[in-house]
Amino acid sequence: CALPIFAFNPILDSTGVHLHFTFVTEILKKLNLDIKNIRGQGYDNGANMKGKHVGLQKRILDANPRALFVPCAAHTLNLTVNDASKVSDATIQFFNLVQELYNFFSSSTKRWDVMRKNVPGLSLKPLSETRWSSRIDSIKPLKLYLIKVCESLLEVAEDNSFHIDARHKASSLLTSVQNFQFICGIIIWHDVLFHINIVSKQMQSATINIKVCQTYLKNLVDHFQQYRSDQSFQEILVQAKEVALSLEIEEDFPPLPTVRRKFKPKLFDYEHRDETPHDPKTAFKISFFLKIIDQTLSSLKNRFDLLNEYDNIFGFFSDIFKLSDSDLLKRCSVLEERLTDQDNKDIDSNDLFNEIKALKLFSLPDDTDPLSILQYIFENNLISTLPNVSISLRILLTLPVSVASGERSFSKLKIIKNYLRSTMLQERLSGLAILAIEQEIFDGINFSDVINEFATAKSRKISLLQ
Repeated sequence: CALPIFAFNPILDSTGVHLHFTFVTEILKKLNLDIKNIRGQGYDNGANMKGKHVGLQKRILDANPRALFVPCAAHTLNLTVNDASKVSDATIQFFNLVQELYNFFSSSTKRWDVMRKNVPGLSLKPLSETRWSSRIDSIKPLKLYLIKVCESLLEVAEDNSFHIDARHKASSLLTSVQNFQFICGIIIWHDVLFHINIVSKQMQSATINIKVCQTYLKNLVDHFQQYRSDQSFQEILVQAKEVALSLEIEEDFPPLPTVRRKFKPKLFDYEHRDETPHDPKTAFKISFFLKIIDQTLSSLKNRFDLLNEYDNIFGFFSDIFKLSDSDLLKRCSVLEERLTDQDNKDIDSNDLFNEIKALKLFSLPDDTDPLSILQYIFENNLISTLPNVSISLRILLTLPVSVASGERSFSKLKIIKNYLRSTMLQERLSGLAILAIEQEIFDGINFSDVINEFATAKSRKISLLQ
């Protein structure tokens, strides 16, 4: 029987060995596909998938060195936020308080009604354990309606119809929220998560390529480098003071706790002891603001090393009309080497160099992007004339930058495979999943034609007139 290209298949062992040898290889054989023809592979950041030594991508690379592995950019950006959110005790306490606010109101319909009455536009959201970049949904209501949230807590704390435990908890949360340091934290995290969330959504596009992804990441790094400044911190303080004035609380940081610090003995004369800041504002700037931005920048640079490597290999296609002949020939040689497996190679560097020089004769603009070049080749029937350029661009533009859009199919799996369908077989599950995921195509199907075609195919009557 024919096996559909898209299907849910059960996996009994999630190790890299099993995924490669007893699952992926068997599926490719059933589809009559050769593993040697793979040119790109993309997974999330699970160790069994991206592992450098025994992960699935490494075992496929051992079988086919041209199957370029690109870690999911959206998942990697998600881990960047994860790193920044756990950089210090202050950041962990901040998100714990945000989650406590949601838990307090959501655990009681009466308290939730109080919150919805005071905050009509948005409601509090829980912190996501998987999509860290989407935590902007949890911070946004506090950024826009912090005063209303405080009014809700105050209403619960002063209403004797609530249980004494609820009133005490509301009073405790109100004290924690009406804190100048917490207000500054809301503004900082809103700015950080807002920009990361925009880039994360762009990375989940099915049409994005490595060059565009690199541009987004570079712009994001540039933004945070500019954001890491005294001017930005002063602007945060100005916004926080406006909110504090509306809440009628002190427009300054609480004093630092007096804790005796233990000093380690110096082993060498040139060692110096770090000076602990005594000013609360300076301490907050160092331990919260700068730590978050520095960790974000560090993660952005370190976690996207492999993506930078592929951009160095393929990125010259964005500047092919600007490079000198020597630089162009050198980049073509690097690309040929990367797309070579023993005696088999996808392109020839000398032919690619000559084809690019010939492409310059068509008077394309110097800033023409790779996708436009490939479209020009197809529209003008130049595939046979420029085969090496065509192959290189197709590999570049089809490398899986993100797998987030494909993984959304698992959200449909929970809806389809419920407890009422516990005996559903694999073929029907895959069929229902395709109908649910490709809903736009499904809505345009003419069911009368499908029924007639099915009836004709299954008809057992023999025409006596023939």
